[in-house]
Amino acid sequence: PFTEPITPRPTSPASATPMSSRFSILASAWLARLVCRRPIALLLIAALIGAAAVTLAVTRLGFQPDRNDLLSRDLEWNQRIIDWWASFPHMSDMVVAVDTRGEPDADPAESRARAETFVRALAARLTSKDVIAHVDWGAPESSFSPKAARLQPLDEFRATLQRTAQAAPLLENQTPTGVLEDLVQRLGLQRPTSPPPADDDPDASPDGTLAAGVAELARFIRAIGDALADDPGAPNPFLALVEPPGDRWNYLASPNGRFLFLRITPRNTEGVLDATAAPIAGVRAAIDATRAEVPGVDAGFTGIDVVESDETEVATIDSAVSSVLAAGLIIALLITAFHGWRKPLFAMLALLVGIAWTFGYLTLAVGHLQILSVVFVVILLGLGIDFAIHLSTTIEEVRHQHPDGREPFQRVLSEAFRITGPGMVTGAVTTAAAFAATTFTPFRGVAELGIIAAGGILLCMVSMFTLYPAMLALFHHSHRHIRPLAQRTIHVFEPRWVLPITRHPRVAAAIVLALVALGVVLGSRISFSEDLLALQPRGVASVEWQQRIAEEGDLSIWYAVSICDSIDEADARRDAFVALPTVSHVGGIGLLFPENLDEKLALIRAERKRLPLHPPGPTPPEIDPQPLLTQLDTMRSLLASSTANVDLPEPLARELDALDAAIDDTRASLANLTPDAAPDALRRLGADFHHARERLFESLSALLDPEPLTLANLPPDTLAPFIDTASPRAPRYALEVYPRLPGDSGVLSPLDPRFLASFMSDVQSVDPNVTGVLPQIFFSNEVIRTSFVRSGIIAVAIVFAIVLFVFRSVVDAALCLLPVVVGFVLTFGVMVALGMSVNPANIIVLPLLFGIGVDSGVHIIHRFRLNPRERPLGLTHGTGKGVTLTGLTTMAGFGAMLVARHRGIQGLGLVLTMGIAFTLLACWTLLPAVLELRRRAHAENAVARRAARQATRDTDPESGAPRSRGTPRREQGVSASHRTG
Repeated sequence: PFTEPITPRPTSPASATPMSSRFSILASAWLARLVCRRPIALLLIAALIGAAAVTLAVTRLGFQPDRNDLLSRDLEWNQRIIDWWASFPHMSDMVVAVDTRGEPDADPAESRARAETFVRALAARLTSKDVIAHVDWGAPESSFSPKAARLQPLDEFRATLQRTAQAAPLLENQTPTGVLEDLVQRLGLQRPTSPPPADDDPDASPDGTLAAGVAELARFIRAIGDALADDPGAPNPFLALVEPPGDRWNYLASPNGRFLFLRITPRNTEGVLDATAAPIAGVRAAIDATRAEVPGVDAGFTGIDVVESDETEVATIDSAVSSVLAAGLIIALLITAFHGWRKPLFAMLALLVGIAWTFGYLTLAVGHLQILSVVFVVILLGLGIDFAIHLSTTIEEVRHQHPDGREPFQRVLSEAFRITGPGMVTGAVTTAAAFAATTFTPFRGVAELGIIAAGGILLCMVSMFTLYPAMLALFHHSHRHIRPLAQRTIHVFEPRWVLPITRHPRVAAAIVLALVALGVVLGSRISFSEDLLALQPRGVASVEWQQRIAEEGDLSIWYAVSICDSIDEADARRDAFVALPTVSHVGGIGLLFPENLDEKLALIRAERKRLPLHPPGPTPPEIDPQPLLTQLDTMRSLLASSTANVDLPEPLARELDALDAAIDDTRASLANLTPDAAPDALRRLGADFHHARERLFESLSALLDPEPLTLANLPPDTLAPFIDTASPRAPRYALEVYPRLPGDSGVLSPLDPRFLASFMSDVQSVDPNVTGVLPQIFFSNEVIRTSFVRSGIIAVAIVFAIVLFVFRSVVDAALCLLPVVVGFVLTFGVMVALGMSVNPANIIVLPLLFGIGVDSGVHIIHRFRLNPRERPLGLTHGTGKGVTLTGLTTMAGFGAMLVARHRGIQGLGLVLTMGIAFTLLACWTLLPAVLELRRRAHAENAVARRAARQATRDTDPESGAPRSRGTPRREQGVSASHRTG
């Protein structure tokens, strides 16, 4: 049987598929007649529709960059996400991060100063831009209540309380003279100082502490002299001693102080394709200008809107580059396969028209593109060209069996439509149905891609059934346009390549099934990864800065949010959250509930006992100048005796000289007071001194107040992002809950499934309605995982139902799915072997691979039913070449995605390319082998049935005994002729 000539055989009605019916023949003849007699009209109509579709898309098609719109708004948890974004709009602020660490050999203090200069200059430049609504880069230290000091780390807070001891003399003495006496006693100037220990940092030595005390004493004495000056408009000089400088700035910084931040609220442009484009461009221009003004500073721009905008731009560019590359690869494959450029050119033109129609369709059906659906052009390039390939391979097989001329070419087209059309229609419908199955998922991003691709596949099929043959009828209809197959040097597929498999079907099937079994074992270990960082594009500054802030700034970009109806509720939830093992700390409105609060309150109570707070009297003291002069003279004497014959360290000597100068200047001011000016000057000195004591009392009272922090203790901009003021009478407050990764567990990201599930379980035990970034990822991935499994099952069911309806045979329908099942299993097995996992980007292969891959099985089974005796079964008369070439072009279309910078698109292309490759391998090996085994089994059954019938004929029907061998030949002949008749 393997020597049977591979030539066309008449198709028996029993072997033809139901679609190869009289209706199919009539439809093929009608379509061929229409194409050959009205080609120019068809081309003009198609061009007009295409132009209208493109015009509609250009004028009305939008782009949806918001990731929330990729999921159904009907989901309860997504409604909480949307409410969070709408109620706390500052959560989407853009961020500029400035690194305070300069070059490795740079002075840290100088690098910090340069970074602060950069922040101030950039803030001024951004504030002046119309596209920026607000810039927050910190607040003056004076705008913080002293009570806010408890926000400091525990060690810093302890040092702050220790510095309050310096204020004791000012609080405990009613006059400047008493303060001077107290300070002198505390400094112990009457005791001679000893040389400092050998230390590079004098401030770390006892004499360094003494130098600081001497400097404080000098400032107080100068304040006395300044208060005596006859300048009523001058500020109170004593306030500088008890309050931080007014220009001292508290910058927004990362927890470890590495980065300084500017939070930028954009003024988005309404009514345009990308509302954030103008603010993002404005901020980047301001950063570039500031870099030129303050060089040597490392600054980056990031934020959710910025990352999404950059990711969208990268995805759009990747889609365009992949589309061009895919088109080039497909044309190269077609030119090589068909030994000419006309058919590939016509096929690509027809495909582009189909894609143009699809743009109009998606504008009407969906209205916009988004990060996932933007790749639909690449998908259509890889799949839409399949129709032209199958049609062309059949035309090549039958063209030289007909004479030259337009009329014979019409018969060629009619026969090609009859042979290939049913498989093309079935393949298109099954592929479109698989794409449409994604609409059953609440993941709108992929559902929209499914709607677009399903319609696009059918439109491309229409284009290939009309425009492509119309162009062939006009320009490519004669024999000279098609080189005979026997004269070609390059063949994409030849039946002899697969014949050894047909000769040994059991061995081939066993090998493939063994690989499938291995794939099942490996594929059963496939995991689902929520790590979105692994999907983001490489080389994008906003993405890199996002990760850099998390790694080097000790500021996680992943957190959950608990929205509270009151401060008390937030306080209670904060305590419950920090007690969880998977929670590191709580931010947001949680700033009002600092860490280590119990220890800090204990330190406050101890300091209140050590430093009793007595409010100053109601009236300023009366100042007597004579005790002041006496005290200054005494101090000068003490200085002289304390420093005589002592080798003082440089810092202390410098401060003592400044103190000596301050004593001289203040003593001169007192001695030079005239009788007329003295009362006012002394009254002014007493008033300033009294006011400073009042302010100091207020400050220390706030610092040592054991009551909880309130909103009034912090600048408004600090907590504004975490307060929902939509309902002023009942504002809500946002707690940010940050994860704590387990140590020595191999978990490097809070998105690791081994951690994220336990984190969500913990935080939901405190707040079942928790929302935020991490819950969004957790819930959306759950939706994606379950919905795509469901969509995959639906796709398989729909595809199976379609092929069952077409072939009216359960066995044939199952065999159509066999190659894609093999491709699916082997793909998952290889993914596990390569350390890959299923993720939100490539999980789309579940429904799509069935729809795409089943097309090849449909064509093979259809060919087998038309030609059930010719080897290799199902791959004769151009079907093998068509299946091979469509597989290669589809792989080229998806493989072009491998050049994408966006790792989600790149991974999707890789998985689909592997799936199609393994499906093609199964079409070459397993399916022909199974068909051969099936044919042999049918042949053996037929032989057995014939033997049974012969045995029945050789048995006497009355007695059941074998007929006698002595039966006369005439009788036998009569019987035989009777049976024959």
